[in-house]
Amino acid sequence: MSINHRPILVFGVDGFLGNYFYRAFEENQQPVIGFGRRTGLPFDLNTDIDISNITPRPSHALITAGVTKIAKCQNDPQGSHLINVERTFALAASLCRMEIIPVVFSSDYVFDGKDGPFTEKSLPNPLNEYGKQKFALEKLLEENFPGKYLLFRLPKVYSIDPQKKNLLTEIIEALRQDKSLFAATDQIFNPVDIRDVFEEIHRKIQENARGLFNLGGYQRISRYELCLLIKDELAIKKGEIIPIKLKDLNESFTRPANTVIVSEKIDSSKFSDLLKNIQQIGIHYE
Repeated sequence: MSINHRPILVFGVDGFLGNYFYRAFEENQQPVIGFGRRTGLPFDLNTDIDISNITPRPSHALITAGVTKIAKCQNDPQGSHLINVERTFALAASLCRMEIIPVVFSSDYVFDGKDGPFTEKSLPNPLNEYGKQKFALEKLLEENFPGKYLLFRLPKVYSIDPQKKNLLTEIIEALRQDKSLFAATDQIFNPVDIRDVFEEIHRKIQENARGLFNLGGYQRISRYELCLLIKDELAIKKGEIIPIKLKDLNESFTRPANTVIVSEKIDSSKFSDLLKNIQQIGIHYE
């Protein structure tokens, strides 16, 4: 890919997504400036930030900061709404006014899980506070700045880096510690490799694209099947995987059952293979 010589901003470089995106841009020799609470230039979504003095003017800004814990959003709807909707939209709006394209992230949880898979044209119907906040942000962007932003809906994102806490490492570590995992057989999703997420975002930036994109992996799997696959492929003798239904979790919120998202704009068939990635991360645990 060609290098965009205007810098790209990444807000939230302390987090899983932001940290990876920042390092990946650097590795691609793309000028990038990171913002975070502990890493990069000081940044907090609760406070305004002045980026008008950055030269040359950035072309894009990725907003990866936010409240991502579903239970926290449910238990503190006002506080999480302030961050995930109001403050995120305010930052995106200021970027749009500066003619910097905001790259914003939504979730497969904007859907109710009843008639999946879901495309970019499917009608959102969130079941919990987190999904409602993500859908509210989507609507604000489209109502106020149509054609001036990039928005990616993501499922569960994983990494093959054993040093990064994520979907795969959490399951592996729990099993290796001989813990019992309660995994839903009716929770169907299509997790995606963070490397594929970055490559697609980078590609859309290079294409000067705008609009909404679903960005999920091409393999659909239940949480229970994923746990079994990891245990079998890595030959982990410890731990027990107990099949349950989502309703058995007794959570304070409702999780959508089938959150598989597919794209009419992105060819995910070329994304990395989940089984091969599990085998690759397993090498680090031998």
